[in-house]
Amino acid sequence: MRQARHAEAVPAMAGHLADAAHQLDLAHTGCYYLASGITRDLKQPAEQNQSQATPPQKITDSQYAALARLSAGGGTRYVISRYGVLKAIDKDRATVNVATLNSLIKRGLVAVDTTTPLHQGQRLQVTAEGHRALVHHKPTTAPTRTAAVTPPAAKQAPGPR
Repeated sequence: MRQARHAEAVPAMAGHLADAAHQLDLAHTGCYYLASGITRDLKQPAEQNQSQATPPQKITDSQYAALARLSAGGGTRYVISRYGVLKAIDKDRATVNVATLNSLIKRGLVAVDTTTPLHQGQRLQVTAEGHRALVHHKPTTAPTRTAAVTPPAAKQAPGPR
């Protein structure tokens, strides 16, 4: 009986060992690729990495204003439980437009500390990408409106024919 169990177990164990050897070989290959990629990235100069970086995101003037206020010291996003309305303020307790804030959060320019619940207030911080967008923002100049004045048409005397 014992020999029969051993006869069945030996091929099963050989299969498990072969599978383990294959998994170790795959792990070795993955580690090799990872190490060579890290080495290659460390050898590249910092200027080359900066030139390959994506350009900063373009932001509107209202987004710039909200980012500038939040970058001065962060802010807080909270919900008024009585009404269920989402509000946001900066460090000076000035209101931040929630639609603008949501746009900045969605684009990754502002980070929200979601470890605290909304009714206690979630901290808002400008991300590194947000600071880049602030630095590279060019405000749009509002065109001045001038009244279009057209001079009266000058009467021309019919010329000789």
